[in-house]
Amino acid sequence: EQKRAPRLVTVFGASSASGPASDDGHAGHAFLHDFCMAIPYGALALLASLGLFMFGAASTAISCASGGAVALACSIFSLKAWKVQGDSTAFTMLAGGTAGYVAYQCYAALQIGVVPWLTGTML
Repeated sequence: EQKRAPRLVTVFGASSASGPASDDGHAGHAFLHDFCMAIPYGALALLASLGLFMFGAASTAISCASGGAVALACSIFSLKAWKVQGDSTAFTMLAGGTAGYVAYQCYAALQIGVVPWLTGTML
C-alpha cells in the first residue's frame, strides 16, 4: 500500500502541512476560522453596535460591542498562538461562544422589534 506524502499549503505567508500523514501538532482550524470568520464577525458586531446605539437600542448595542470586542481579542490571541504552533483551541471556542451570545442577544431584540433590519443582520 502506497502512502501519500503530505502537501505543503501556503496561505498569506503561513504554511501548514495537510494530508493524511500530517504531524503538524497544532490545530489547523484556527487560521481559517480566525482570519475568515471571527475577525470580520467581530468587526461587524462593533459596527452594528454603533448603529444600534444611534437608533436608541443601548442595551443591545452594549451586548454587540462587548461580544465583538471579545471575538476580535480572541482572534488576535488565537492567531498569535497559532503562529508559534501553540494551542489556540480555547480562543477559537471562546470566539464561537461569543458569536452565539451576540446572536442570542440580537434574536431576543429582534423578537421585540428592536431595529429589525440591523438585529436580523447579526443573526
